Amino acid sequence: MNKKEQLKYDNLKQKHRNNEEYLDNENLKEINTSNLKKPRKKEKISKPLVKSFKLKADNKKNNLTDKEKAKMGIIVFIIIFIIIIGGIYYFAIYEPKENELNNEKIAKLNEINQLYKGPLVNAKEATVLEDRINNCHNKLDIDSVDVLRPATAQWKDYHLKKIKENKDIGNRIMLTYTNDSKKNMLISEDEAIKIIEDNDGYILSNIELKKPDTVAVPIEVSRLQAASGLISTGSKIDVYYMNSTSNDLTNKENDSNSTDKISNNSKNTNPEISGCTVLAIMRGKDSGTINSKTEETISKNSENSSYTYTTDVEEDLKANSIDYSESETENVLNSYGIRLSDYERESNIGDLDANYLIFLEVPREDVRFILNNMDSLILTIPTKDSPDWMINEIKNNDSI
Repeated sequence: MNKKEQLKYDNLKQKHRNNEEYLDNENLKEINTSNLKKPRKKEKISKPLVKSFKLKADNKKNNLTDKEKAKMGIIVFIIIFIIIIGGIYYFAIYEPKENELNNEKIAKLNEINQLYKGPLVNAKEATVLEDRINNCHNKLDIDSVDVLRPATAQWKDYHLKKIKENKDIGNRIMLTYTNDSKKNMLISEDEAIKIIEDNDGYILSNIELKKPDTVAVPIEVSRLQAASGLISTGSKIDVYYMNSTSNDLTNKENDSNSTDKISNNSKNTNPEISGCTVLAIMRGKDSGTINSKTEETISKNSENSSYTYTTDVEEDLKANSIDYSESETENVLNSYGIRLSDYERESNIGDLDANYLIFLEVPREDVRFILNNMDSLILTIPTKDSPDWMINEIKNNDSI
């Protein structure tokens, strides 16, 4: 075999091999494609599942018996009934009851605040009472909490100590009572103790006891204002204010900036100042002039005669201070003014135009009011401090 034939043979052989490989590859593809299926698209699972559940539920409903349906209806009715009854109970019974209980608690707590104030505002007893009230669960428990009794006991102890600490050399005490208005009373130690012992916490919580700080003030008043001139040295009097425009007795309104403000509440009959002491009193000089005239006619033959006597008590005082001894002058003219007023009272005839200069002891804080309203003040005599003649007149009238 020559080279050309050999080369030809090799080429044929090579093509044969290539054809076999090609056939093998094609067969493999056919096998693979025949065995492997195309991937399917993703199926929507949710809708079929929902449909299946609905079908099952419908089947169950259809499968329920009449008894089961009746039971379900009863259960639903009971639930609705319980809800309705619960709502009615809450809004008609429970809520009003709770509101009433809260109102009772608030009223009791307000009572504590009313009684425990001022120096007792931080008292331990008040905190204990508040805790008891807050822990109450019904009205009976709240009513069982007594606030007044312990408060009264504490106020009495407090005020009795203050009386001992604040009384002056004359065993007096200044009592200030503050409610709608402020009232000052200058009273003795015994009177103060009696007031404290006779009152409860509602009154005692509005009382303040201080050491008397008084001033002697001279005032000039008419006989009408000066209790008809029947007051004397040492008399205890009350001072009222008379509004000149309406002629109503009114109370002054305490104000540190203005002392001319006057309360128009004419229903309040309490005096502006109570328990003032008259330190001295002088009647006007005109009351000391004594005139006496006597005329006498006997007959035609005799002459008419007349006698006139005039004297001035003020001048007699001046003369007596020189010509007579002090004891004689005192015996003759002692308390001449008050004795003259007593004679006028007994005879029902008197000098209504007489003026009086009175030296009056008043609390210092009331001095400006006294001076600014001197022409509108009325001095009165309380019956508890009245003179003997007044007591006798009252007894005689009561016995009739």
